[in-house]
Amino acid sequence: MRTILCVVTLIAWVSSVVLGQGIKFEKGTWSEIQTKAKKENKFIFVDAYTTWCGPCKYLRKKVFPLKEVGDVYNQHLVSYELDMEKGEGVAFAKKYQVTSYPTLLYFDPQGNLVHIVKGSGGAAKIIDAARQALDPKTQLMAQQRRYKAGARENDFLKRYIKALSLANEPYDKPLSAYLAQQEKANWAKPENWKIIEAYLKRTTSKEFNYILDNRASFAQVLGKKIVSQYLIKSLNEDAMNVPHSEREQALIDYRKKVKMVFPPEEAKEAIARKEYLYYLPDEKKSLKYARKFLDHTNDEIALLYAAWMYTNKYTDLEHLNSALHWINRAIKLKRNVDNLNAKVGLLLKMKRYKQAYPVAQEVVTLAKKEVKSFVQKAQKQLEEIEAKL
Repeated sequence: MRTILCVVTLIAWVSSVVLGQGIKFEKGTWSEIQTKAKKENKFIFVDAYTTWCGPCKYLRKKVFPLKEVGDVYNQHLVSYELDMEKGEGVAFAKKYQVTSYPTLLYFDPQGNLVHIVKGSGGAAKIIDAARQALDPKTQLMAQQRRYKAGARENDFLKRYIKALSLANEPYDKPLSAYLAQQEKANWAKPENWKIIEAYLKRTTSKEFNYILDNRASFAQVLGKKIVSQYLIKSLNEDAMNVPHSEREQALIDYRKKVKMVFPPEEAKEAIARKEYLYYLPDEKKSLKYARKFLDHTNDEIALLYAAWMYTNKYTDLEHLNSALHWINRAIKLKRNVDNLNAKVGLLLKMKRYKQAYPVAQEVVTLAKKEVKSFVQKAQKQLEEIEAKL
């Protein structure tokens, strides 16, 4: 009898530990989940995912199982996982306009959508998302209603901008409203500069241009390094983030603004990189601008990507020889399995089997040291090349 009691106690203890080690996702239909939440008077959390989404896998493997995340979610929410490409997920995605992954949706106990967060993140972000969803002051949908009703208090606008950003929704108008309520002389104050650094990314906006034109004044308060880093980061991220019809003018503006902020050599490379990306879809101009950037950059990842893309896209020697030049530059910068294997693929495309063979041999050797999961595939590739010699 004592043995049975010990076993029962052990099972109960193990169960409590397991339940406390992360988010407990409920099984059942969406209707059943809603019924359960209403009965228990709990909010609902839905992890809207797809099987191929890398950031979704990260959340499910690295974040959702954490105890601190589970402690918050299991106490306050009924949690549910739903594949957006299977079963009920297809209709769910259509109804709630889920078009990017992961999307985290939060519903009140009555089944009304109250909050959305998009993208991956660590435990702090996921816990914060739940707390925002549970608080009517920070729920996205509640804040949208308040904004439409005319609310423009500073604290409210800051919360609303943050919520829109986390939902990957446009926040230019509330951000402009917030900054318009601050004296420009106060933009460099810590509470305002924090907002600017985090959210003012549209480099065609009047607010950004004001900071750019008055960068010396901002530098006197914040320091030249902080202001320059902000301007450079914003310019790099936003240059192509405009509608297609406006991209030509955006590129012209980018060239002008970069020269104002970057040292000459850095400006030259930054402009070459953006021109390369801008003209990538243009069959007539893409190679010219690719060479202008890739023949001089030391960005090994950019060189690898370009070589891989050209290998898959083109068959003519002009493009393939350029790709060979770039992958050789990448290998010179970093001699690893990815770069060497990309060269093998390119040489095979060009039917240069004798040149490909020793490179394929090196891929096998390096894979045994660095990427053991790739050894079998690398060995098979080597044997196939050998058969063609």
